[in-house]
Amino acid sequence: MLIAVEDYQKLSKLMVHSLQEFCDVVGKEVKKKGLTEKKLNDLLSEDADEK
Repeated sequence: MLIAVEDYQKLSKLMVHSLQEFCDVVGKEVKKKGLTEKKLNDLLSEDADEK
C-alpha cells in the first residue's frame, strides 16, 4: 500500500497526539493513586535488579 507523504504526516501527528493524550490520562490516574517519581524509580530499579 502506498500513501502520500502529506497523509503519512497527518497520520503521524494524529498518532503522536493520541499517545500524548493517553500518557496524560495515565499520568493523572497514577498521581491520584499516590505514585511519585521516586516510587516509580524504586520500582523500576527493583525490576532491573531481578533480571
